[in-house]
Amino acid sequence: WSSDVCSSDLAREAALLYLLTNDIKYAQISYQALYAVHNDPDPDNRLLAAGYGLSRATVGRNFAIAYDWAYSGWTSQQRNYIRGKVTAALDVWEDFEHVNLNNPDMASNWVAVCRGGELVMMLAVYEEGSRSNRYNQLKEWLRTHLINGYGKLGLSQEGIGYTSYAGIFLLPAIYALQSVGDTELDAEFDAINFWKLAMYAGAFMISKQSDRQFLQSGVSSEIISDEDRKSVV
Repeated sequence: WSSDVCSSDLAREAALLYLLTNDIKYAQISYQALYAVHNDPDPDNRLLAAGYGLSRATVGRNFAIAYDWAYSGWTSQQRNYIRGKVTAALDVWEDFEHVNLNNPDMASNWVAVCRGGELVMMLAVYEEGSRSNRYNQLKEWLRTHLINGYGKLGLSQEGIGYTSYAGIFLLPAIYALQSVGDTELDAEFDAINFWKLAMYAGAFMISKQSDRQFLQSGVSSEIISDEDRKSVV
């Protein structure tokens, strides 16, 4: 795995392999990668409860998904350790502020990334009941983001790069809600035909980096930015 990827990314991928194979070695690889986040940090020190908002949202999303997927392959002590890290991070998210989160339109990709990441964390450790006020607030922020951030064709003022980047947090949040029977955001999400943007704005040429190119708009580049190597920088 490359230096562009953080330990929590490895944990999520290993957890997926455990989910697919039921081979406990992958669950343990996942746990050790999460354990390393705080005990043998990456060179850029990406943490779960501190630092740049977009980065901590990425780490938090990975912790949450790995916890859910690899849960049955961990010991109770390992589960408690990861759960403790996630709940501690949820505590400090409530005090996090950024100008892109405070704008009442909530159209920025920061809303999908930070609020979506926090919601996935909360649902993974079953904290939505004990944090019900925050849980409902997160959903309302994401609802506002869905209404104001995109047109019916999936267009956003930020361009396809940030639309796709936001999606790697927004979609897990929607699916996590559905997994617990919460469909409150389904209508707003289903009203946006994101696939049409990819169909209508995409070119049939590939860049030197082997990326399919799209009509550039907003503040993003002309490529889809849904890979984690681009989401944590």
